[in-house]
Amino acid sequence: MANMVTACTDTVQVSNRTFLVIDEEVLLGEAAADAVAPWDHVAVEGWFAPAGNGARVTVDTRDQVVDVRFELWDGPSPPSETWTKEWRGELSLYSGKVCLTDWRENFPPLVVFDLGRRQARWGVHACMRQLREPTKSDPQITSYDLEFYLVRFWPEG
Repeated sequence: MANMVTACTDTVQVSNRTFLVIDEEVLLGEAAADAVAPWDHVAVEGWFAPAGNGARVTVDTRDQVVDVRFELWDGPSPPSETWTKEWRGELSLYSGKVCLTDWRENFPPLVVFDLGRRQARWGVHACMRQLREPTKSDPQITSYDLEFYLVRFWPEG
């Protein structure tokens, strides 16, 4: 059975209902010229859309600040608790250091999660949990929709 090695949590301000999980060196323009950035092309549609050196994540509700927990595992992660959405697949990362950024602004990252291997393929299990107001019958109550994300990585091959 696989074990979690390390983890960290970060937040990102979502704009245009989208944020990126991206390789740090690609974001900062420090990667080799042939390192593809996730905004160059996204071949797959869906809420978690992998692309070169990262993934585009589309939120369900609105622009907001979301929490994202990164976890590194020593093998494929086990099934998790009940999540609203899940995605499993692979991702290639140039530096092996991932971070979050807004879709439009591409601010320098505040937190960088080091997976420990450069130019490697990673198994990924991405999850989203949504907390939604149960009813909207009372107009005096402020509505809320919160989304939380978990992205687990493990070495492939």
